[in-house]
Amino acid sequence: MRAFIKELASAGVQLRLEDGKLKLRSYTPGAEQPFLERIRAAREALIRHLQDSQATQPADAAAGQGGRMRPRADRGPRARTSFAQQRLWLVDRLEGGSLHYNMPMAVRVTGPFDIAVAEAAFARVVARHAPLRTVFEMDGNDTWQRIRDPLPLTLRRHDLRHLPADARDAALERLAEEDARTPFDLSQDLMLRASHVQCGDEEGVLLFNMHHIASDGWSMALLFREFAQQYDAIRQGLPDALPPLHLEYADFAEWQRNWLQGDVLVQELAYWREQLAELPPVHSLPLDRPRPEQPQFVGARSTWLIDRPMHERLRALALANQATLFMVLHTALCVLLSRHGAGSDIVVGAPVANRTQVDLEGLVGFFVNTLVLRVNLADGPRFIDALARVRDVNLQAQQHQDLPFDQLVEALNPVRSARHAPLFQIMFTMEAGPGGAQGAPATLGGVRLQVLPSPVVQAKFDLLVSATETDEGIALAIDHDVALFDASRIQGLGERFIQLLRAVCDHPVAPVHELPLLAPAEQRTLLHTRNATQAPALPEPTLTAAFEACAARHAGLTALFSEGCTLTYEALDAQANRLAAQLREEGVAADSIVGVYLDRGVDMLVAILAILKAGGAYLPLDPGYPQFRLAHMVEDSGLRWIVTEERLRRRAAQLGAPSNRPQVFCADEDLSAWPAQPPGVAVSPQDLAYVIYTSGSTGRPKGVMITHEGACNLAAFQRERFDIGPGDQVL
Repeated sequence: MRAFIKELASAGVQLRLEDGKLKLRSYTPGAEQPFLERIRAAREALIRHLQDSQATQPADAAAGQGGRMRPRADRGPRARTSFAQQRLWLVDRLEGGSLHYNMPMAVRVTGPFDIAVAEAAFARVVARHAPLRTVFEMDGNDTWQRIRDPLPLTLRRHDLRHLPADARDAALERLAEEDARTPFDLSQDLMLRASHVQCGDEEGVLLFNMHHIASDGWSMALLFREFAQQYDAIRQGLPDALPPLHLEYADFAEWQRNWLQGDVLVQELAYWREQLAELPPVHSLPLDRPRPEQPQFVGARSTWLIDRPMHERLRALALANQATLFMVLHTALCVLLSRHGAGSDIVVGAPVANRTQVDLEGLVGFFVNTLVLRVNLADGPRFIDALARVRDVNLQAQQHQDLPFDQLVEALNPVRSARHAPLFQIMFTMEAGPGGAQGAPATLGGVRLQVLPSPVVQAKFDLLVSATETDEGIALAIDHDVALFDASRIQGLGERFIQLLRAVCDHPVAPVHELPLLAPAEQRTLLHTRNATQAPALPEPTLTAAFEACAARHAGLTALFSEGCTLTYEALDAQANRLAAQLREEGVAADSIVGVYLDRGVDMLVAILAILKAGGAYLPLDPGYPQFRLAHMVEDSGLRWIVTEERLRRRAAQLGAPSNRPQVFCADEDLSAWPAQPPGVAVSPQDLAYVIYTSGSTGRPKGVMITHEGACNLAAFQRERFDIGPGDQVL
């Protein structure tokens, strides 16, 4: 039972006894779902084990993997920092006051709000939570936190009531942004500051800001709830009714430092090294713009709502597969990224509350850790099989969640770049905290508090995908780095995510690469609207007919000139007819491939037209190509004839295998004995016109075969689209 209880604790699920009954609490939404059947089956044994544990060590059942956390023996004002605090302190020192770890929150206040009562409520909160009045210092190479005595918190006051409505809104937005972008001095500031903006007689906005070194998302929700409780108590003249805290954040930091060393550290690192071996340095999701050398962290947010019926279907799918809603959404996100070009090795980060002991629930502090979740979809599994894979990845990662992310980065030592975050660049989160979402309103004796969306979106990652369960369904948001992605790209990504989730509910056993991503409207646009390219039939559907019609209309006009040689349409047509007659005599017919081993010039154009008039297809053989490439093209195409000129005859004759040399003709020899009239060959639009070889960048060069119909269609399109006529020149 002890091992099972620790497994539950690692996954964010706490078991405890109340009045002899088994109680369960999850720190993340639905974390208990994969364990419910096992808990039910072992219910009586779990109760007996918890009763025995309470008799010997009351809180042992609630302890995490590192054993029960206890207050420090010497609770002096100075204590060691946690590993996460140490990193943020060093980043702050290097960057001279980083703004990227500010945690702003705005709360609309409606009603008779009393600022003096609010300041007293904040004073109680600051006195209760030591991290809010902690400053940081260096002693040699060590980082220390120094906890100061309780201090009052004075709200900065701004009165905008004299401004017109539009100007007032703009001023409020400016104040919120200024506060969000004002750095903290970690060596002397309170780690919480607050302002009150008066917008109307009974309407205003509270601006909170905390530094991440003293807070996380759970702490922000806790702060909001406790401020509301203290405000209401002080307004009614009541004392502080909140239960005392048995631990401080500094106790957690001390426990972490003492526990995470020796064999424990070796075992934790061994798991992550195996899990993240040969990790891709950066995701391969296509970007709209090249990644800048120095990120600016400017983000934008797009939002959607997954309606309640689909929300319930997704929860049912999770329950049927002993998974959580987070795991279902995580699996779908992996499929979405893979289908959009991110490959099959999908890596995302996910925050974990890291409060696996009950005494940590009520603390403000930087507890959150980041897990690196790696999922491989290379074998194209069914969605439910991919979900099982994601479930295992999540559960194993949660069992090893105590290793701080920064230590993991240091141990793995990936290739570092200022251009992107290490190990992962895409984050997925489902926010949770005590008392529900931060956005839940509170009413305090006629004063209503409502958390507002943040006015500033920081792009700490390329993409941050977040999901929040609400009464209306699932609120889905994607924050993106505006330097990398266009808003339209993210809008399409979010819409396809919802479409994919709908498909998952309908076809959970379908292979992931077959699940439909496109909504009906987008499918119609791509398959029908953009493919509505019907055009009238071409008057001359073959290249030979098109040229001969042109030559008949413009017989005496110049057709081409090169290096002092000029030919009219009539002369060019006649010269090509004579060479075509010779080629016909030697066996060239429909779909015969004939090489053109010539430099650019009059003779090359004569040769191409002659091959087409003879019914054959030409294959360009550039004399400047390496010999091995020319030999491959000759052998691969199986051509039996080559048209060249006298000066290149010897080299042309050596192309191909010695036992099967192509026959060589020279376009610059005297052809006057051959007839100048067309050879009278019936050329079909479906006949081969030419073969062109690829560059070979993916391996050996490959020949692409083009018909007369395709070539004429392209020529007609270009002539119409670019309005090409006599006198135009085209590069």
